[in-house]
Amino acid sequence: MPVAVTALIEAFRERFSRDATHGLFSPGRVNLIGEHIDYCGGLVLPMAINLGTSAVFSANDSSMVRVYSSRFGELCSIDPHDVLTSKQGHWSDYVRGVFRVLGHRQMGAGFDIYINDNISAGGLSSSASFTIAIAIAAYQIVNGHDLQQEDQGQRLDTALKCQKVENDFVGVACGIMDQASILLGEVIQLNCKTLALERPAVDFGDYCLVVMNTMKTRELADVAYNDRVQETQQILTLLSERFGIRQLVDLDIHLLDDACKLLDQSLLIRRLRHVVSEQHRVISASKALIDNNMDRLGILMNESHASLQDDFEVTGNELNLITSLSRSFDGVLGSRMTGAGFGGCAISLVHRDVVKEHAGYVLRQYEASTSLRPDIFEVKSSKGAMSWQLD
Repeated sequence: MPVAVTALIEAFRERFSRDATHGLFSPGRVNLIGEHIDYCGGLVLPMAINLGTSAVFSANDSSMVRVYSSRFGELCSIDPHDVLTSKQGHWSDYVRGVFRVLGHRQMGAGFDIYINDNISAGGLSSSASFTIAIAIAAYQIVNGHDLQQEDQGQRLDTALKCQKVENDFVGVACGIMDQASILLGEVIQLNCKTLALERPAVDFGDYCLVVMNTMKTRELADVAYNDRVQETQQILTLLSERFGIRQLVDLDIHLLDDACKLLDQSLLIRRLRHVVSEQHRVISASKALIDNNMDRLGILMNESHASLQDDFEVTGNELNLITSLSRSFDGVLGSRMTGAGFGGCAISLVHRDVVKEHAGYVLRQYEASTSLRPDIFEVKSSKGAMSWQLD
């Protein structure tokens, strides 16, 4: 049994004065490419990672749900039958939202859960990972079995409901990418409009994926995220009838120049240029993965970051600096921000032989320029969120 799970079992026993019966893991995710286009119905290429939200839990012979978060050092108690509950601007809103949206109403199906995570860094989708952890535990308690990995339909349905928690209850206008990636696992190419997905065979070969946490707090991320959603919706309103499109990503890249002529604001032109070109990059990146063409994937990652920096304006000084430093190191094929931006994390495609040296170089140069000490670490792919019975 992993040491981390053993420690959680002991912590659960101390907190709730009895034994946990089940464990669970809900991964975080990085997005290889396809940023800020999931809410435009675009293609995305996320990867569930081996860091995330871990928990142990058990039924408590009541109807109440008690959640202890080690990150916040707090216990919250939720009555799933309180359908009039409202958000309180607290981390427990994600728990309340799950029971509002997923309709957990079964009497006597309460549970206690002790949660720990190691993805507090912005850009690794900690909120979706946490939300799905609660949903997975509730599913296990109510149904008496895990949400099966092969049950793709049920997992996508759960993803949509967890997205609704963030959209309609918490108030973040996120797309479906994070939830789908965490529940489906591994690397997927997901069509955020139709939910059709493919699983490209991924072999990074001599390269690995390295996360670089800028340690820059994302103060502007939520506000700017919602602003970008509104801007893309404004563009769609202006172009939909003329080009017969229902989503911005439906615009053929060859018609981009014609579409830009109909927009009288340079800001909207830049936003449209990013959405359409990023969609094209996802298609090219999927082909690069299938062909094991890591050089091509690296080029596309760099182009993606440049577009997010110049056209979508969601990067910020810290992300621009850390990706630039990473690219300047011999053995790095590409580097780009991942997530909402304005701080948080970036990812780089780094040759396995220089991972340690690369991390040391970026850390020294970045800290000297910003007085922030970045956290740099390799990540691997993970299966989708799951629960299991403890011995």
